[in-house]
Amino acid sequence: MPSAPWIKNLPLDEINTMERLLAQDLEGLGFLTGLVAVFAALALLLAAVGVYGVASFLANARIREIGIRMALGAQPRNVLWLVIRQGMVFILAGVGLGIAGAVAASRVFWSEVAGISPADPLALSLSALVLGAVAMLGNYLPARRATHVEPSAALRCE
Repeated sequence: MPSAPWIKNLPLDEINTMERLLAQDLEGLGFLTGLVAVFAALALLLAAVGVYGVASFLANARIREIGIRMALGAQPRNVLWLVIRQGMVFILAGVGLGIAGAVAASRVFWSEVAGISPADPLALSLSALVLGAVAMLGNYLPARRATHVEPSAALRCE
């Protein structure tokens, strides 16, 4: 195929490779990605502190019951599972509602996020796994502290 005769007379000011052009185009995207990652980490930390606070409150509200159970011979692992089970109800409900909300929101914004389908099972399961693990850690710490309750001190407090 013959080329147009005017092409040989064009000035070549900026000759770049395709890789360099792509790098220049995506230059600002790295900063935004880092910013989103920082905000996501802060949100995860805030969620962990919130779960810890609620689990600690619920465990402290049952301190007298835990003291009675331990005075009657309950093993620390039984008390641990008692408190963890109580928190797991809220964690599982939150993860379930979060997945449902993410699927509903992704249907609205699916065209804005490149490469992810509206209900990407890998993204949903990984986010649910990470949030569930953080919530479980926030629930485990007050539960472990509840196993160290002295029964006589718990029965005396009102």
